[in-house]
Amino acid sequence: MLLLRPVPSGPERLPRAVRVVGLTLLVLLAAAAIWTRVLADRAERDFPRLGRHVEVEGLRQHVLERGSGTPIVFVHGAYGGLQDYEATILGAASERYRCVLWDRPGHGYSERPGGDVDPGAQARILMGVVRELGLERPLLVGFSYGGAVCLAAALDAPDEVRGVVLLNGPSHPWPAPLDLEYRLGRVPVLGWLLSETVVAPMGSVFGDRSVASAFDPSPVPELFARSPIPLALRPTSYRANTDDIALLKPFLRAQVDRYADLRVPVRALVSTDDTVVSPTIHVPELMKLVPNGVQLRIDGAGHQILYTHPDDVLQAIDDALAAAPR
Repeated sequence: MLLLRPVPSGPERLPRAVRVVGLTLLVLLAAAAIWTRVLADRAERDFPRLGRHVEVEGLRQHVLERGSGTPIVFVHGAYGGLQDYEATILGAASERYRCVLWDRPGHGYSERPGGDVDPGAQARILMGVVRELGLERPLLVGFSYGGAVCLAAALDAPDEVRGVVLLNGPSHPWPAPLDLEYRLGRVPVLGWLLSETVVAPMGSVFGDRSVASAFDPSPVPELFARSPIPLALRPTSYRANTDDIALLKPFLRAQVDRYADLRVPVRALVSTDDTVVSPTIHVPELMKLVPNGVQLRIDGAGHQILYTHPDDVLQAIDDALAAAPR
């Protein structure tokens, strides 16, 4: 009698080596996902909510308020949060002005709407925060990515803004292609998987290199330990950063033609050695277009001037307010 062996089906049909590799990969991804959750929980313990929430368009927006007088709203950059201002210039600024620090949508402890949330959408939410808090014509201060949001807000609501201070902020499209990291992050399923497993662990191990390049040629100060980068590496916040950066260049390309209509004063600090936001592409070109703009260059400085040159930032704020119409 001839006995026929059943034909293997499912995983049994795969070579043993393939099954071992696949199982190992699943175990590693599961471990990375657990590690990511541990890091996210630790980040929220180390960087707790500092202020309160206000509701704008049905979204909870995290703000920290200090001081009294002329209102100023501070907008942080990519991979940052309102703690970047709280750690550096809030103490001195709040002795003179009413300061409002805001976590941009999807960052820190602010909620983010669905869909593509470019600087224009964030500017709309920013002005919603301004109205919700009853701020009368605040000065907008934007560091790095936050500068693009402030420019958009000033263009869309010029009568509600006193002026804009840019701190190494982007204003124009740039020639370099989008980094692979952000292209992968926008791939459906793959981007979600990367953010939920490997991004935070890799950031905790290799992130010091990116931080050093943002400060170069200056050393990284101890104070930078108060920057909420660990919060930015949480899965949802990382995906928000990925989307922000992917949407920035096309948004700026469309916004350039509007700069000639910018009616409020603009003061722009530019670091001559900035390797993150080009000191030649953005603000110098912006100054050719805006009617009331002043460029202030900081020789030998890198990108992170909040931490390395806080006095220059405070002086730019004072100068912007002095130049603004009453």
